[in-house]
Amino acid sequence: SSQELRESGLLVPMASLCVAYTLWFFFGWLGLHHVYLGRENQALLWLISGGGLGVGWVRDFFMMHQYTFEANGTLEPNEDEKKRGPHGSWAMFFGSMIFAGICRGYFMGAVPEELQLSDWAMALPRAVGTTVGIYLVNNNGKVRGPFWLTLGAALLGLGVAMLSEIMEIEVLQGWPETVVPMFVFYRNRYWVVSEPTLVAKRHMEANSSLCWKTTKHFAKGAIFGMLIISFAFFNATITMQNEDGSEYTLKLKDHLINIYRSPAVQEFFSVMRQLYEHIQLHGWQTVWDEFVKALDVEGKDHSYKVLGLEPGASPSEIKKAFRSLARKYHPDKCRQPECEEKFREAREAFENLQDAQPQAEQARQEPNRRKNGGGRTKRRRRRSTDEL
Repeated sequence: SSQELRESGLLVPMASLCVAYTLWFFFGWLGLHHVYLGRENQALLWLISGGGLGVGWVRDFFMMHQYTFEANGTLEPNEDEKKRGPHGSWAMFFGSMIFAGICRGYFMGAVPEELQLSDWAMALPRAVGTTVGIYLVNNNGKVRGPFWLTLGAALLGLGVAMLSEIMEIEVLQGWPETVVPMFVFYRNRYWVVSEPTLVAKRHMEANSSLCWKTTKHFAKGAIFGMLIISFAFFNATITMQNEDGSEYTLKLKDHLINIYRSPAVQEFFSVMRQLYEHIQLHGWQTVWDEFVKALDVEGKDHSYKVLGLEPGASPSEIKKAFRSLARKYHPDKCRQPECEEKFREAREAFENLQDAQPQAEQARQEPNRRKNGGGRTKRRRRRSTDEL
């Protein structure tokens, strides 16, 4: 029965297609829709690659029905899946190729260049990166594959590729370090239901809250973030220029203290301190209101600026300023190239302020209207610029 399957971990709680699409639309590049659907490894790939370089994010739109169906089904393979066996598709094959290279770059980049390790010493991080990429792409849904066996195959393939370079055998250069571990992984894939520990883990994860699964998701992403930080700290350089125009390169980590002491960074920290003190003094709501006002959502501040007025100018001053600009920049009187653009800006600014006045008046009268039981307020007809 469904209850027995749920208790055994073979049947997971129902997932909503609507929720999955919502998470995909707003947070797809972070992989949160895959977290929701129990595809944690694919979610991590999306997090470290910006939604599969954008291509994977688009593909998920068409695959969401299948992902949701799998999330709501059992871990038991159906008859068609049993006939095909636990093998991957061409999409997963090419995805493995791409992400094996991306993860390989993460792990190799984290090794400091100043260590000057040989190619043979760099074989381990290269192989680990390749294995992680293949593992994350393919270990989702009902199928799993071996990590350590794939890592051994990656080391073997990398050794073949490096020996072929030494022996100048072009036909074996490059591809074995990715293809060999992929071949071994695909040949040794198996159904999740064949491993009781995986079933128990799936049952535990399925009953975890989305908040907890999201926290674990970003914790895994932080590991890759540390790899990037390591690369930036140990290997990042900056190119400087001498007075004679010649260029030289500096290690960024050797000059971090100078960057910290620079006027730009110190000014940034000063602004942050002032903002913190301002929030403590006036509260978050006041600061938020000031921020919204500074955004000039209605465009009134810009309109006043175009008309050459101070904020809060009277309707007569607004009309007078617009008439003055209209006479000056009207296309029939001004033949300069920029006149038409300036006239258009002045007209839009005037019309914007005209619209804002009745709206502000209506907003002021709204409390009184509610207090008096409703009623309509007449809105003054906006005069067109041609009538002026």
